[in-house]
Amino acid sequence: MDYDEFWSIVTGYRKSRIVHTAVIWKFFDYIGTGTTAEYIAKKANTDERATERILNALVGMEILRKSDGIYRHTELSRSQLVEQGDDNSLAGVRHALQSWENWGQLPDIVKTGELPDRKRVFDDPERYRTFILAMHQYQKHRAEQLVRQLPVKSGDTILDCGGGPGTYANTFQRLYPGADVTLFDLPDAIAIAKELNEGDLPIQYISGDFFEDDLGGPYDLVYLSNIIHSYSPDQNLDLLNRIYAAVKTGGRLVIRDRFLDDSETKPLGAVIFGIHMLVNNLQGGTYSVKELREWLQSVGFGKAEYQAIEGNGEIIIAEKLD
Repeated sequence: MDYDEFWSIVTGYRKSRIVHTAVIWKFFDYIGTGTTAEYIAKKANTDERATERILNALVGMEILRKSDGIYRHTELSRSQLVEQGDDNSLAGVRHALQSWENWGQLPDIVKTGELPDRKRVFDDPERYRTFILAMHQYQKHRAEQLVRQLPVKSGDTILDCGGGPGTYANTFQRLYPGADVTLFDLPDAIAIAKELNEGDLPIQYISGDFFEDDLGGPYDLVYLSNIIHSYSPDQNLDLLNRIYAAVKTGGRLVIRDRFLDDSETKPLGAVIFGIHMLVNNLQGGTYSVKELREWLQSVGFGKAEYQAIEGNGEIIIAEKLD
């Protein structure tokens, strides 16, 4: 690594904090069809000189455009960064803002091994809703590509376990209309998923705690997306045991998540995401493919196949043999 690359890492927070600030003070909402820094500062009740610097930086990052002192939207800012943009578009940025607060406590967490006294996402209805909508915003651009590559056929019984906003459940049902699709999650998540079920797709909903309540089934396929990183090894083994009992003989479990290599130092995105879990809950983390295979084998699943899906993360597919 050369010094310039190193320095870009040390100062990497700067660009994200510029975007955060513009969202916090609603600069993007005040641009309309084009306006000046003076107008935006007056509407936002912010300092004009500081506001102009933020807007110019956003232009430099190609998030906004500027001509003759007039700031205008790009397609990205119009669709993703204004209150009335694409459906729930700001949820992802708001979730990032919430995460920023937690990341700021990282030095203390590393020092003490404990989380500061603060509400977790699941304890705050507003934060939880933002989280679920952010997951929908992230997933909706990827769901169809991934689902088309899974071992699914029309007529399958499918469980989207802990599926949050139901983005994948809806995609399964839309692509395989003959399938019987069930979404299982906490009651608040199920309520949001029902709101997001465009076209009133015939999804079955089960509200509950997947560590305690009946998952239904048996199913031909259980889809477990971005769940295991929130829990400890013992909790994941418990969940996998419960899923095993809900899968038909010959059925499959698909786990989508971020996985580490055996050194636990690569890929970097998975390593950093493990720290993201550290600042949000101490029990979660990212795990290696080797660990997942050992867990799956210990609960009775057969050979687990690892696949990297281009532009769409990684999955492990395991089959229940008996």
